[in-house]
Amino acid sequence: MRATVDQRSLQARLRARPECEVDTFVPEAHAPDRANRSASRTYGWAEIETMRSFNTAGPVNPADHYLIPPLSRIDPDEVLGLVRDKKYFVLHAPRQTGKTSALLALAEALNERGYHCVYVTVETARTARDDVRQAMQVVLAALGEAAEIALGDRFLGEAWPDVLARFGPNMALRTALRRWAEAAPRPLVLLIDEIDTLVGDSLL
Repeated sequence: MRATVDQRSLQARLRARPECEVDTFVPEAHAPDRANRSASRTYGWAEIETMRSFNTAGPVNPADHYLIPPLSRIDPDEVLGLVRDKKYFVLHAPRQTGKTSALLALAEALNERGYHCVYVTVETARTARDDVRQAMQVVLAALGEAAEIALGDRFLGEAWPDVLARFGPNMALRTALRRWAEAAPRPLVLLIDEIDTLVGDSLL
């Protein structure tokens, strides 16, 4: 088995030449003799652009990062059963263990199965602290934007400002979500990330 080639080194060398030969090490156990322990391989721009890397910050992208299947860490049948039964559920795990990646993969899987599923992170609302109106404004705006980007659904993005003005911060989220669920073409499912970053009255 050959050692992994450092990507930064490859990129630096490719800047100087359109293609280059990079030495890779062959362990002694796999080399027939000492003279054949090194080998060469040519890397071009097309190949370097498709190389993946390890990611330890934020969700993984299969096109850019090495990963294990995100849904392999949860029980898809159990989650689908909870969704089918209209139940709430919490995905709890330590930081940087794949929670966000799993939620993004789950959203894609649910949409493929006939649901109207939107993933959203509400981390930006944590600065509102005890300002419930500001928190609801951030959360609703984030939901509306996420729905438009993921599904092309503009209903919530267009409806929430009027709902917040008419019903106030204490009823805005409930009313907006009810109207959205009634208008959605398929069963609505929300996957809300970083909800525990809210503090004070905003979380309550």
